[in-house]
Amino acid sequence: MKQHIIFSGTVQGVGFRYTSQVLARRWGLSGWVRNLRDGRVEMFLEGEPEQIKDFLHDLERHFLGYIRDIQYLKDADSIPSQVGFHILPTI
Repeated sequence: MKQHIIFSGTVQGVGFRYTSQVLARRWGLSGWVRNLRDGRVEMFLEGEPEQIKDFLHDLERHFLGYIRDIQYLKDADSIPSQVGFHILPTI
């Protein structure tokens, strides 16, 4: 399963990308995370549906009060598969 997600709220400058990387690796997910210039964070995840669900629950728990909105984009299948989970440069 693939997910392409945009997080908004106070998600930059709070360790969101680093924590996402640690948790994604813990849950055995592949993908990437990066800051967007408008203050949001973009993420691509690939793994089993239950792993992704548990990862997102864990991430939301870590950033309770920081994440204001989570937008699931419908283009995840068009994003190339990844090996490992990486922090990408801001775009």
